Amino acid sequence: MLRQALGVIRLDKELVAFPIFSGLATVVAYALLLVIYKQMQLPDGTGYVAYIFLFVSYICTYFISMFFNAGLAASAMHRFNGGDPDTGYGVRKA
Repeated sequence: MLRQALGVIRLDKELVAFPIFSGLATVVAYALLLVIYKQMQLPDGTGYVAYIFLFVSYICTYFISMFFNAGLAASAMHRFNGGDPDTGYGVRKA
């Protein structure tokens, strides 16, 4: 199975873009949430808000990760079935 996966990556170098896009989107999501959190002027004793933001950041990054993993899996399956997928194909199928 590993040999097949490496063969797919050798044939479709653009599939490597999925983990890169996932990482970039995760960094942007964290930065956006951090900016929002820092802009909020919270009084002392509101530590629960930090936990809410941690939960929201977890949900956001989980969605981003699953989205790009689904796109990568769809593209790989298309390649295994004889097609010629690109990054757009995977994003559309995700």
